[in-house]
Order: sequence, then C-alpha cells, then structure tokens
Amino acid sequence: MANSQFNLVQPRYIEKKESIDQYLVYFTDLVVANGWDEVRAAAVFKTVLPAGSDIRSFINSFTPEEQNSFSVIKTKIKKSREPVRDSLVTEFYDVSRKKGQSLDDLAARVVKLTDQLYPSMPKDYKVLIERDRFLAALNPELRVAIVGPQ
Repeated sequence: MANSQFNLVQPRYIEKKESIDQYLVYFTDLVVANGWDEVRAAAVFKTVLPAGSDIRSFINSFTPEEQNSFSVIKTKIKKSREPVRDSLVTEFYDVSRKKGQSLDDLAARVVKLTDQLYPSMPKDYKVLIERDRFLAALNPELRVAIVGPQ
C-alpha cells in the first residue's frame, strides 16, 4: 500500500554543471514518479535550489499563489529564459572553428550548446545534431577531409 508521506524517488539538488532547463526536465519527471500535486512539487522544488541563487530569488518575487504552483513556477522560469535561449540559438548557429582551436574543443563547445538548447531531446537525436553542427563549423577543406567529397 502506497503512503503519500513517502517519496518513491528522492529529489537531488541541482548540480553546478546543470542548466535550470535540464533540471526542470528531471524535476518534472520526479513530480510524476512521486505523484506530487502542484503545491507539494512547488514546495520541494524551492528547497533543492541553492539559497541566494538567482533562480530562487526570482521565485521569491512571485505572489504566494504563484509560489504554490509548480506549473506556474516552471512556466515563468521558461518564459524568463526565452531571451537567453534566443542568444544560445544565435551562438549555436554561429559556431565556427577559431584559428588554433582543437577539434576536441570545438566538439565540446557544440555538445555544450546542444545540451543547453535541447535538454530533453533523446540522446540519439542530440548526437545527430551535434555531428551536423560540428561539421558545419569546419572550414570546407577540413570538412571534405573528414567526410569526403560530395
């Protein structure tokens, strides 16, 4: 018999290397797995954010009603990040190999941007996007050397 006092899955704190978008995907899955309602999900979500963090301060600026709804919190966070996402999209499509930059560094940059832009995309699709964007970031001679002539 399930007891609503216990969590099926214990929440973890947001990690430093993790974007808030990536963490929201994880936390939404956690809410579903534990069968939490809006109020409980909102209360737990606030506790896993670092005290004094920008995102926690942002949530604290909401009305009490907004703070008690995880859906509202999630929507407002995503809406606030739209300009950030727009700049990431621009950066993603402007990525090119800089003079002296190693291919590993370029690949790492493409992977990081892909993860930030598409946090919930299945890994198989992300790998394809990363490969395509990496190849597009190379100069034509190097691209031909890697994939062959078209």
